Amino acid sequence: MRYRRTSRMTKPLHWNHRAGALGALALALLAQSLLTQTPFALPLVDALRVETAHLLAYGLLAAAMLLFALAAAPEPHAPAWPEPPRPQPRLALAFTWPALSLALALLGYLAGLALYLSAGESLAVRALWLAGPLLFLASYLPMRARPDRVATLPSDTWWEWALLALMTAAAFALRARYLTAIPGNIDGDITVVGREALALIGQPAWIGINTYFQFPQFFYMLSALSMRLFGQDLYGLFLGSVLIGTATIPAVFWLGRELADRRVGLLAAALLTISYTHNHLSRIVIPSAPLLIVTLLCACLWRGLRTGRGVWFALAGILFGLSPLVYYGARVTFVILPLLFLWLLIWQRRQISGQWRHWLALVFGALLAFGPMLGYALRQFDVVMGPHRDRHPHQPHRLRTSAQQIRRLHPAGPARAPDRTHASHLSPLQRHQPAVCLSRPHARLADRRAADAGPGPGARASA
Repeated sequence: MRYRRTSRMTKPLHWNHRAGALGALALALLAQSLLTQTPFALPLVDALRVETAHLLAYGLLAAAMLLFALAAAPEPHAPAWPEPPRPQPRLALAFTWPALSLALALLGYLAGLALYLSAGESLAVRALWLAGPLLFLASYLPMRARPDRVATLPSDTWWEWALLALMTAAAFALRARYLTAIPGNIDGDITVVGREALALIGQPAWIGINTYFQFPQFFYMLSALSMRLFGQDLYGLFLGSVLIGTATIPAVFWLGRELADRRVGLLAAALLTISYTHNHLSRIVIPSAPLLIVTLLCACLWRGLRTGRGVWFALAGILFGLSPLVYYGARVTFVILPLLFLWLLIWQRRQISGQWRHWLALVFGALLAFGPMLGYALRQFDVVMGPHRDRHPHQPHRLRTSAQQIRRLHPAGPARAPDRTHASHLSPLQRHQPAVCLSRPHARLADRRAADAGPGPGARASA
């Protein structure tokens, strides 16, 4: 298929649209200041309770989203979207490649779910789980040759991609520098992720919820894959997170390019490259995958709405199905998608009525990507929804352990960066905690919890 390079069908924003967008940004900054005291501190926070300040911030965020939605609403006489594609003929009983791929994807999903419910997780269940989304995407391959599908793309130049490549390389260099030394004190949650990931190397378990933090097993398997490839130490644990965080730079560029133009995409990617917050989040394992999944989901969905091609809805659905399988932050997609659907239903109803098959493809892709976890969720719904309040009965305080302690207990790992850790400010309770992340990966859960709880009174007396 040959793309036709045309200009975007957008109308210059009127002054009231710009004022509404700037007002929404001001409300969002005010909400951020109430939550984090950045970029400026508000004296009002000292006079309010923490719960009241957070509730006020959430209200401001909701008002900002509503104001921006109203400001971004298109003019009634100037539609901001191209006409939806011509309706396709109804599905006929023919042995075409798309129909065969869809049938195989559905049968594979049902077979994998039945195998899991009857015999538990196995290699066959995981293979069928992986085959479902791949077969679903393969059903869209012949659509490239259809002449009635024309995508409107902005013109691109070589220097655009050269700048993006330079920014991506700079982002990786910033995030990989002193990888095992900064931050100097590693949060106990990260060390536990490394320990649980080590236990999964050679003993994979992709389905279910981990019993320690009640994170999905899929989340720990990503860390296990990173440690399997790059080393079973801190460096191997962190490098996979850095690569995922670096991949977010071109993803943000793509999203900005889809929403506006090349300039917005490059500016967003440049700001994210030097962002201290994203640099830090890319190094600490837990939030890196949710950021990438949410960004790619929004970019795929927006491109699907703009071009009218179902493959982008399918990709968005697969990413939507993966979002509950990583850290809880990715579940913001369950807020984004309904709000966007509601906005389209009000302002661009033709995008819903003219592309309802694509929205069904999004739901089907999400179902395939969620895979056999649906069977687990039906059995353990309360566990899948989130951690219980008593998930740390043996750990009354949030523990921190330094990178120096971890390397001392795991001397096989080579020193990859200068030691910049500082443990002098740790409390006595924190100082005596062993770095169980890399010490006994295959120990029983009871032994791990006993190690985290520290020595008992009798041990202290004998000492």
